[in-house]
Amino acid sequence: MKNLDYIKVFKKKYNLEELRERFPFKAKELLKSNKIVIAIFSITFLYLCYLSIPALYNHNIIQQKLENEIQSIFNSNSVELEKLTYTFFPAPHFNIKNIIIYQKNEKNLKIAEIKNINFYISQNNFFRKNDFDIKEIKIINSNIYIRNEDNLQNLLLKGIKNKIKILRSKIFLQDKNNITISIVNVKNFKLNFDEKKNHNSLVLNGKVFNLPFKMVYYNNFYKNESNLNINFKKIKLNFESISKNSDFYSSKNEIRFLNSKFITEINNKKNNNTYEITSNNSKINQTDIVYKGAINIKPFYFDFYFQAKNVNLFNVIFFNKLFENAIKNFFLNNSNLNGIIKVNLSEIKKNNYFEDGKILLNIKRGNFDLSGSEFLIKDIGKIKIISNQIFLDEDKVNLQLNSKFVIENQEKLYKKFLIPRKNRFNLKNIYFLMDIYPPSREVIFSNFEINEKDNKFFQNTNFTINSWQDLRSMFNKLLINYDG
Repeated sequence: MKNLDYIKVFKKKYNLEELRERFPFKAKELLKSNKIVIAIFSITFLYLCYLSIPALYNHNIIQQKLENEIQSIFNSNSVELEKLTYTFFPAPHFNIKNIIIYQKNEKNLKIAEIKNINFYISQNNFFRKNDFDIKEIKIINSNIYIRNEDNLQNLLLKGIKNKIKILRSKIFLQDKNNITISIVNVKNFKLNFDEKKNHNSLVLNGKVFNLPFKMVYYNNFYKNESNLNINFKKIKLNFESISKNSDFYSSKNEIRFLNSKFITEINNKKNNNTYEITSNNSKINQTDIVYKGAINIKPFYFDFYFQAKNVNLFNVIFFNKLFENAIKNFFLNNSNLNGIIKVNLSEIKKNNYFEDGKILLNIKRGNFDLSGSEFLIKDIGKIKIISNQIFLDEDKVNLQLNSKFVIENQEKLYKKFLIPRKNRFNLKNIYFLMDIYPPSREVIFSNFEINEKDNKFFQNTNFTINSWQDLRSMFNKLLINYDG
């Protein structure tokens, strides 16, 4: 009702004096309210005009400044872009669309393709013509190619002036031939430099091999220390590394996976080109594992020794996705890879026939050689690996082992496999092929030869082994059908 009275006053065209007489207090409030509205409108208009000033800057100067910023981030000297625009909503920023960034001094090699990049600028003083401070850079819908250490270290090991966010993008990890090894789908990727603490920080949320993960990295320039944590929550895998560079490099790394943990110390104290590696209280399923070794950088060569007890031979080593991926992506056709890996296994777990084992892996220019490896059969003899081959069938690994079963105690062999007396004879060696398929967890035996190397039979017969009963059945068929 009071509002209606105000309206009636204006309709009757009361003058100011009449207004004051009739509503001595309300009139003052109304006038004051109008002044406030006008003041707010004026300030808002002036502020929007102020925010519009960067749109009047020299287009060429701004574009060159932003190109230089992009080149600095990606360590490039060649950038192509299409369109530069400015807007102050939701915050003052320059936008560039369709950017291509090339490898330094290599025009045909792309580092990144970016659909949109926003440069958010400080509002402190837009009156400085063509001059502004960048607060944050936001990269949206991009493909980023990392094919050498320089691309990665340029982001992680140098002081970044501005906050950088990468959203809805992909990072392609490539080898020296520009072949993609893996793709990281980036949900959000934040890079920041803290001036007070003098360190870079990186937080990445994304997916690799269809597994979601979170990576957090800190690089402290004062202390020459870095801290890296990668967590795959879905499969309960966590990796953490603390490293330091002073007179020499040193780091302590911890990997936790289900009930296993690997704690590793690395340093190059004795030689800048050689990194020594030792384990510290590492375990596989609560069982101790000891390992040590060295990696030489120039020329590249490694030598590792592992000692483990109470491990499941096939599950931990052969029937393991990590084993399959290592063969496909790391060992095969890698001409720069040279080294030796020795593994001693004792009291092999959940196995009716293998007791101890020794795996000797010799890698020469990507060739994968297991000859010299052997596994002890409880109180009976040993299986020796003579040679091996690796096949890729539709991107699936097949590890073929040319093997020799040396029988040292025939009596126990016959008892173990329940061989009838009429089928027993002087059995010294059995030669055979063993094909291991990690994805399907299959083991197939074929191409048998008894005692003498060229005494062949069952050449066209394969035996698929999934249990102890399968192995015993195969052995009985071999000896029953042997006519040597």
